Amino acid sequence: MMAVLVLAAAAILFALSLSGYKRNPTREIELASHFALQYAVAAAGLFFIAAFFNANIWAYIFLTGTLLATLSQLLPFIFFSAEDPQPMEVRPLKILQANVLKLNTDPEPLRRLIETERPDVIALAEVTPVFAIMLAGMRGAYPYGAVEPEEKSSYGMALLSRQPLAGFDSFAPDGGGSRAMAAQLTHDGHVIDVISIHPATPNRDMASRDREFDAIARRIGARSRDLVLMGDFNATPYCQAYKKLVGALKLRNAREGFGLCGSFPVFLPTPLLKLPIDHVLVGSNLKVLSCRTGAPTGSDHLPLIATLCVAKD
Repeated sequence: MMAVLVLAAAAILFALSLSGYKRNPTREIELASHFALQYAVAAAGLFFIAAFFNANIWAYIFLTGTLLATLSQLLPFIFFSAEDPQPMEVRPLKILQANVLKLNTDPEPLRRLIETERPDVIALAEVTPVFAIMLAGMRGAYPYGAVEPEEKSSYGMALLSRQPLAGFDSFAPDGGGSRAMAAQLTHDGHVIDVISIHPATPNRDMASRDREFDAIARRIGARSRDLVLMGDFNATPYCQAYKKLVGALKLRNAREGFGLCGSFPVFLPTPLLKLPIDHVLVGSNLKVLSCRTGAPTGSDHLPLIATLCVAKD
């Protein structure tokens, strides 16, 4: 009986592991695609259980298929093969990206994190008037950019910088409720496009999120080599919508080489269970020096902190 249950579990895991490869997935398949790491861990554990109960050969085939399907998506993140640090004369650009949670009424942990990390650019989602007041008190250090809070929706945004921002624009990518912010930052003699987004959640409106991704890709067009695209994407690197966006713009996730850096939900006890849905993506003219999650801020997301530099020939 146990051998049959192991076979059934292995078959289900294999089917779930393929969800990230489904073109034009349904909402249910899309949601299933976000758990590649969990499927890999479960498959590895089931190998031992299958051996103990002398399971059918097909159980091992399904489990091997699960590992192959998931590890191909996980390897860029779990291999610690980060690029070599740049020479000291290269100026680092530190990015702090965070969803602060509209239900969070205590901005002090975020303020302390900003004062500790001293990022050059801050990109925040779900900014409320409470957080806008706190950020107003920091405008001496971050005089450039804008804060657009929302009281009742999840679409309040902030994009702030220590350095001057040109061409600042706050816009609705798909003409709907969600917002995005874009500007140009000159750093180390190089003009960099910085865009912060927070599309709809797929469990509520997957089609809207995907349209927003398409709209962002059209807006950026061929200018992705000098780009930092960041925010709470409401998408893991394993789902088709993310893959399509990154593939179209030829971007690199700042996590690559630095671990999965799971950011959501914060209350889960181990990083292995947290989903990487907050991202800093960079174009080919930028290099990543480090990427990690920051201290909790009272949100259901951990902040993401990435340090970049301009690629030198």
